[in-house]
Parts: sequence; C-alpha cells; structure tokens
Amino acid sequence: MAILVPGRAGTCQSTDELVDRVIRRAGWLEPVADVVQRAVGKAYRLLGTPGAAPRSALHGTRIAGHALRSALTDLPVGAWIPGVAFDLVAHFTTRIPTEAGDIALAIGLVGALGSVLTGYTDFYDTCGHERRVGMAHGLTMTPHPPVYAALVFGCWGLIVDDVVINSTHALGESVVTQ
Repeated sequence: MAILVPGRAGTCQSTDELVDRVIRRAGWLEPVADVVQRAVGKAYRLLGTPGAAPRSALHGTRIAGHALRSALTDLPVGAWIPGVAFDLVAHFTTRIPTEAGDIALAIGLVGALGSVLTGYTDFYDTCGHERRVGMAHGLTMTPHPPVYAALVFGCWGLIVDDVVINSTHALGESVVTQ
C-alpha cells in the first residue's frame, strides 16, 4: 500500500518510492544478508536430504502449489486484532473471559512463527535489491514473535502485568511495519 508523502519542491512521492530509495542506499544490509542467508543454508544442509521436504513445505510448493508465506502473514494480524479487542473488553467488563484474548494472541503467535520460518526460507533464494528489501523486512518483523510470546506468557501471569497496554502497543508495531 503506497501512501503519498511530501517530496522535494512541493511534489509528492509514494512511500514505496521513499522506502525503495532508502533500501538502495543501505549498503550495510548486504553483509547482514550474507550472514542470514548462510545461516539458513547451513540449517537446511544440516538436515541433509530430509531437509528438502520441510524446505519445500515452507516454500508452499508441496502444500499449496504456490507461496505459503503470503497466506501465513495474514494469520497473526487477523488473530491479534480480535485478541486486543478481547483483552480490552475483558479488562473493562465481564462479558468475555480473559482467556479469549490469550487464545487469540497464541494463535497469532503460531502464525507469526510460521511467517518467520517461511520468510527466511524464501529469503534464502533472493539476490540483489530483492534481497535487501527482504533483509530490511526481516529485521523489522522478526522481533514481533518474541514480543507476542512475552505477551502470551504475560497473560498467564508469568511476565507482564498490563497485558492490554502491551498487546495494543505490539499490535500497533506489527501493523505499522507490515
């Protein structure tokens, strides 16, 4: 989704163009991408011949006949939005149990972990500008599953006290960085 932002001399440019220009200039992404691609490749090589099946499954070619990642990326946000709503309703009323938000956050976490795995599997086969875009995206999105894992465990009284504020904040970060 492109949004128009003010450009030079009163012109407008899309956010896609702005992000593209910033990524093209971010030479520091190349060595990071090298390390990540080597790590993904090493993980699949360690699995040996049996690693071909999970790699194919994570690409989606074996399961759906097309990329699996695009379907999985909708699951976390689709679960976290009602999760935040459930947390808010449960916090201020007794209409729904507090566990409803916990369950939605946990479902979103499973989808997010799947998105990370499929994303890095797809990233392994990229090069050039596509690789830089993938690396920038991975660096902004990979922190979200650990945040939501902390929220899920926090919902169960293990880590965080104010789950409503934290889940709302984490959801906002996820939506903004998509």
